[in-house]
Amino acid sequence: MRLGETRKSVDRFHWQHLLAWLGGILCAMVPFIGYWEIGAMHIPIRHGAGHFGFNLLTAASLCILGGVGCGSWWMFCKWLLGDRDLPLTLMSVLLFILGGVGHVLSNNGGIEKQHESHYFWVLGGILFLGLAVAIFGRSDHRRQLVGFVRWSAQRKRCNGVFFLILLIVLIASNLIFVLGMDSSWPEKVSALIGRIFTCGVLVGLSYLLSELSMRTAPKLFRWSIWLLVSLIPLIVIADQWMGNALGRRLIEFINGLTASGEFSPVVELAASGLDVGPVGAIFLFLGVLAGSLGVAWGAWALSKRWDLKLSVGKVVTITILSWLGVVAEQGIGSKWKSTRAWQSEHKLFDLHIGMFEPPHGLGYYQIVFSPAGDPSFLGQAEIQIAKPDIFVFMVESMRADAMRKKTTPFMWRMSQEECQPLGTTWAGSNGTHLSWYSFFHSQVPVYWRETLEQVGEKNHAKYAGAPPLRLLKNLGYEIQVRAVC
Repeated sequence: MRLGETRKSVDRFHWQHLLAWLGGILCAMVPFIGYWEIGAMHIPIRHGAGHFGFNLLTAASLCILGGVGCGSWWMFCKWLLGDRDLPLTLMSVLLFILGGVGHVLSNNGGIEKQHESHYFWVLGGILFLGLAVAIFGRSDHRRQLVGFVRWSAQRKRCNGVFFLILLIVLIASNLIFVLGMDSSWPEKVSALIGRIFTCGVLVGLSYLLSELSMRTAPKLFRWSIWLLVSLIPLIVIADQWMGNALGRRLIEFINGLTASGEFSPVVELAASGLDVGPVGAIFLFLGVLAGSLGVAWGAWALSKRWDLKLSVGKVVTITILSWLGVVAEQGIGSKWKSTRAWQSEHKLFDLHIGMFEPPHGLGYYQIVFSPAGDPSFLGQAEIQIAKPDIFVFMVESMRADAMRKKTTPFMWRMSQEECQPLGTTWAGSNGTHLSWYSFFHSQVPVYWRETLEQVGEKNHAKYAGAPPLRLLKNLGYEIQVRAVC
């Protein structure tokens, strides 16, 4: 028996493998179920209402991490121990019990914060103990480790048609976005080439991750991996259709399933124009799963008929070459693309895997800081570059994600292509007048009353206006204020 062989006599179901695999998934999901937080910033692993889509992605990632990690652990220990696997059986049972206990505690008040790290110390102890027992108690039978080069070069049958379909779907989706860019045709062609290479990287990583998950999962439960993988093309198509037809991305729709604090798919479907009722929603969900699995099964049948085979080494090589293509396109494009076109492309797509990115703004300014309360710099300002137009929109209770291409097309386009982005901002206050004061005076609202008293009849001459507005006035700007009530 050699590590990496797939003879039918070796690739059989083991219930210990199932316990270890499920135990790893359960342990990985404990922080998610218990609403744990990470670091001093208290970053939540599981978000609250209105983030159902993000929670699904987090849960799926944790399940893959736990399944692959503990599945690989069991396979390696089993390879060392052979048939003398009683210690491994005990460790697998303990791993499953630990995951179950963690879920019970999380659903009944949770694990206290000071004991959260102890849980993973126990998990690590079980894995380390099992590995140590396997190493020191390994079987006397000779077990040869297949060389990495030889293993990576082995060509095995794969569902190549499915991943080809995934590549075509991703490229088509990116093509639609690229054609909608307000750029020249050479810039569009360059952007499309970069996105094709990006799609190649994504498909390569999807193949490698699916293969890793399949090889570490118990034999009778490998269908669950393909249940997730088969949904990827449908997710891409649904996201594209919803963005064009409804002006709403798929992740926004899925997040909205729990916007009210409860899981309400029927309400969200009705709000999107699909009033199918509870029974219709169930059949729609089952139909999506059945259709996705049907496409994956049909692709597998074609791949088997055409005897499509791939080696891990070849997929890794193609993925690396695709990534180098992304880097090359970005590097070359940075030399000749206009800043506006490059920024438009960068903002149009959420995922960027290269090493280059466009400038954060449309212009560069020389910044000089002056001590607070010193108005002398206002009269000494010099114009360093041509003055751009400056628009300040102040809207009551408006979130940034409310501006969409469908609802506010002109403001959306200006925000995407004409504005200087600010990485981090803070609200000055929860009151209108205090927020305006903080915005125009660059001071916290606690000084609002003091400044207001300067506007009185006795001290009116001392108040010359907000410093930023005075500076713009001295620079030659014409200030206009328009209000709609």
